[in-house]
Amino acid sequence: MTEKKKVGSPPKDDRDTDGVADMQRKIDADIGSCKALKEDGQHPTVTGLAIALDMGRLALLNYEGKPEFVNTVKAAKERVGAYLEQHLYGTAVTGAIFNLKNNFSWRDTTHQEVNKTTKVVKAEADDLEL
Repeated sequence: MTEKKKVGSPPKDDRDTDGVADMQRKIDADIGSCKALKEDGQHPTVTGLAIALDMGRLALLNYEGKPEFVNTVKAAKERVGAYLEQHLYGTAVTGAIFNLKNNFSWRDTTHQEVNKTTKVVKAEADDLEL
């Protein structure tokens, strides 16, 4: 049987010697720069984290499935999510809502209350016409 050849670039963690620590340093630097620059319009985002880590947004999200990176990625996403939640108290919240729905699994919910009353009517044999 022939051996399958690996295609594409190796994952970032295979290229970095200190994968998790290196990722955490880059995340801290990215979020720290956003804190300093948010007056100029730069805010922390999941895509911004991915760019700082030299990968795509979906690749970053896939790192949540790797046991050694799960805590690092989830903590970084929580920091971005916390910023977005605080942003909901402003006047222009549409972008924050969109981001929370698409990156953090927020969903609109509708609550419906259904009251159903069933009335049972018994027919006596004498009442029926045959």
